[in-house]
Amino acid sequence: MTTNRITPIVRRAMTGGAVCGLAVAGLAAGTAGAASSEPPTSDAATAAAADEIQFPIAYEVGQTAVQTGRFTTEMSGSMLGGESFTVDFEMAMTSEVIEVDEDGSGVLQITFDSTEVLEAPDGADLSTLDDLVGVSYTQEFDADGEMGDVELADEDSLTDDQRDAFEEFGDQAQAATVTFPEVAVAVGDTWSEETEIESEGIEIPMTLDYELVALDAETYTLEMTASSEFSDEIQGTDVDGDVLATGTVVGRRDNPLAMSVTQNQAITMHADGEGSLELVIDLTLEADGLPLPA
Repeated sequence: MTTNRITPIVRRAMTGGAVCGLAVAGLAAGTAGAASSEPPTSDAATAAAADEIQFPIAYEVGQTAVQTGRFTTEMSGSMLGGESFTVDFEMAMTSEVIEVDEDGSGVLQITFDSTEVLEAPDGADLSTLDDLVGVSYTQEFDADGEMGDVELADEDSLTDDQRDAFEEFGDQAQAATVTFPEVAVAVGDTWSEETEIESEGIEIPMTLDYELVALDAETYTLEMTASSEFSDEIQGTDVDGDVLATGTVVGRRDNPLAMSVTQNQAITMHADGEGSLELVIDLTLEADGLPLPA
């Protein structure tokens, strides 16, 4: 692929598509949120307490998770002049609960530990990913678990390149919020929510459907589907498109940060004056000690 095909929109899509995957993965993984007013649907009329789980899972100071993500994006479309290419990279992150107040609100800290570009087209500058290494940010959550403000940690110690990298990429990988039912759920229960995430500079409304498919003494497994149609502007260009994602999450019952995720995502977008772009993203996010979903 020639360098002049890598427009600002394409460059954003190289990493932004994976950011969208991170955000959706965060949603699916059970990041705590306010309880839903809509009860889940269940195939069973009742379930023993031992066979149920009450979300959200409580935060406690000192909870940590080390996760390694791999993001493989296949890109094609007229925006690329009929060419297609692959962007493949890995990223490791550490999350920690550093503060929990009496009312249940608190603060998370997330650090980008390492990145590695495994495959990219000629002319693609992905140095932004390298500049993220060592950058940490904090994110507040309220008593219901809903995520709030994000701030760089130790900003004065960072280089200009690190600050720019976080502004372009890192702050999009914020923990997201999911709405859970007010009641405990059992295997076979389903629920849905409407939310919004930011990816590639676009505010994307998402419809998410969940099902609890497995539960044991230590872990839970959720399957999810996310879909969206969006219309927004990137750097002065009108962009519209749609997103469809499916995935599976395995999480620990005693740690809301510990989850492993597999996900497939398809994004189609059209930019006025530039053409169309199709992305197929395969995401894995593996927590230490917690195997990827089968």
